[in-house]
Amino acid sequence: QVFEFDTSGRDGPRLKREVFHAAKPGLKERAEDPRAAAALLDPLVATAMRSVPARARKRTPLTLRATAGLRLLPEGPAAADAIMDAVRSKLTRTGFDVKSRDVSILSGGDEGLYGWLAVNYLLGRIGGGGGDGTSKKNTVALADLGGGSAQLSYAVDAEVASAAPAGYVRTVPGTRGPAGPLSAYVHSFNGYGLAAARHRILAVGGPGEAKAGGGPVASGKGTPRTHACIHAGHAGHSCDRDCYGLDDPTTSYSVTPDEDGGSFEGCVRAATDALDADEGCERAPCSFGGAWRAPRATGATEFYALSYIAERAVQCGAADAPANAATPTTTTPRRIAEAGTDACATRVDRLGAKYPTVEEEHRPWLCADVAY
Repeated sequence: QVFEFDTSGRDGPRLKREVFHAAKPGLKERAEDPRAAAALLDPLVATAMRSVPARARKRTPLTLRATAGLRLLPEGPAAADAIMDAVRSKLTRTGFDVKSRDVSILSGGDEGLYGWLAVNYLLGRIGGGGGDGTSKKNTVALADLGGGSAQLSYAVDAEVASAAPAGYVRTVPGTRGPAGPLSAYVHSFNGYGLAAARHRILAVGGPGEAKAGGGPVASGKGTPRTHACIHAGHAGHSCDRDCYGLDDPTTSYSVTPDEDGGSFEGCVRAATDALDADEGCERAPCSFGGAWRAPRATGATEFYALSYIAERAVQCGAADAPANAATPTTTTPRRIAEAGTDACATRVDRLGAKYPTVEEEHRPWLCADVAY
């Protein structure tokens, strides 16, 4: 992304222009060849070159922050570091202002905080951002579902912040609240992104087999189970070991569709079990994945969702497509349930015609994705 700001105002920088370019595959897909991973950035660098005049590049900061794909890289931290070294070497030769510390693997907490800041800035709730011209001042809560991790972030009141366990609440510099800078609950759930959650969900037993209290049930590749999240007509899914996002590298599973095909309600039960709610939680109240949960700040009633949550909601018909890039769309749990029931009941060979905007590689996972 390329951002151009107007810094002449008194209320802080105002976004004038944004250039967005996404490219696949991601860096983690070239884990065994760091130079090939760095080469994946070539089209993105070309977009930056076209967007920023040559005379301005030396004073234009360029940053790259890898997220959960590299944090959870099965090949390990050494492979992730080698990729980042190759990426850093490439970017320092672009002519932009690239500092070594600005090319790194982003921590989950920073990923959640930056997302929350960006959304609230663009809504005009923080700094000199955009917004719709209304006088709303309360910040919004944010859920961001990536491929490897999920982030939850929202403002909390001062008394909650002062009593929070270490690592959950961040003071946000440059913001103003009733008692000084805003405080935000920020937590990254590593291994709970969409791609990682698929393995968590399918490693949970089929109808009547789910482990009490959640958690994986290792079935082994040779002993397939039926599973509510598998579309009728699909051969099923399996994983021998090192399943992306699972805590235990030896966990394996093999699942096939139930006789009646997919079931949204059954898949939601498996997804709920996969969240490991209350497991390993050291302090109540508990969220999922062993995390502490905090109440939102007074007035922080709006909730925004990003990334795969928004993408799947639109693709399956649970939300209307946004009118434009600056206008959020809306949905409700009821609409998601209705769309999920329809999606899970669809045979795998009919998914392409019914959900043409879902990429082919993701279609067999649609029931699990929407349920999650």
